[in-house]
Amino acid sequence: KFNGKNAIATIKVSKELLKYSVGERIPTVSEFVDSLSLARGTVQNAIKTLVDHEAVRIESKGIWILPDEEKYARAA
Repeated sequence: KFNGKNAIATIKVSKELLKYSVGERIPTVSEFVDSLSLARGTVQNAIKTLVDHEAVRIESKGIWILPDEEKYARAA
């Protein structure tokens, strides 16, 4: 669901992601909470939205920016 609070948090997290390259590990939820002054659940919902839109992938070792070719291969 992309409502007011989640939309704002997703935009804030997305802007932070622009600083990272494809394949690079991004900050943890805790690091986003500290740097963006958002609640943990709000950051988790924002990251879930980005996962649902295949902008990032969550793995046991962290959260990663997906390359475009991987996004397009999944859509085919």
